[in-house]
Amino acid sequence: LGDDYVNPADISAGDASTRAATDSSRAAVGAGSANAAPENWLSQIDALIRSENVSTAQLRYSETVSEMLAVSAVQSLDTSLNLLQGDFRPATASAEQRRFLRKLSGAVAACVALFLVITLGGGFYLNTRADHFFDRSVAMYRELFPKQRKVVDPVRQMKRQLRGSSVGATTSDFLPLLDAASRSLKSLEATDGEEPAIQQLRYDTQRGHIAIDLHASNIDQLEAYRDLLAAEGLEVDILSANQDGDSIKGRIQVGRS
Repeated sequence: LGDDYVNPADISAGDASTRAATDSSRAAVGAGSANAAPENWLSQIDALIRSENVSTAQLRYSETVSEMLAVSAVQSLDTSLNLLQGDFRPATASAEQRRFLRKLSGAVAACVALFLVITLGGGFYLNTRADHFFDRSVAMYRELFPKQRKVVDPVRQMKRQLRGSSVGATTSDFLPLLDAASRSLKSLEATDGEEPAIQQLRYDTQRGHIAIDLHASNIDQLEAYRDLLAAEGLEVDILSANQDGDSIKGRIQVGRS
């Protein structure tokens, strides 16, 4: 702009008529020069602008108007023109990621649900079977040891019974006593060709003794059996000895000394 340029906004209300006259003259020039040659038209526009104390410069382009508009549209594409809208909007990476995450979340949820169903179902089934086998073991233990009142852990209590250790208020010496009776019977020498034989055996859990009904050939054989049991460190008593034909029926009580 020239140094003598005056902003139209600073013109007072009294100069409104002057502006109107100027606009009328511009309209007349434009209408009169519509049919003139391009050079004369540009010269008139240049003279009109210079009359307003505005400096001008003429630039000549070899491109057509369409080409210039296209270049201008491309330059302003990032700021003012966006053709990728509506149906032409591209699928963004975030949308693809959301779809992938939804599918992944569904698969993980299905796997977790399947795992929970299998775990809970298997746990319930195994607990049911464990309770069933525990009841069977308790029933078997009570059948073997009917005088045992309290059964908490049948497996452990059975092991203690087999080892001959104390369980509750009773003491199980059955197996050690039975082993000693069997070992002593094998060590006993037969007399007159007849080997002694155990006819009956009873175990008293309260006293921890076993009563053996022995069929021997004579009284000496019965006393020899008693001596062998006593040599094992046991307390042995001959409760009875009766003649039965050519043999002796005796009853021996064996317990811990």
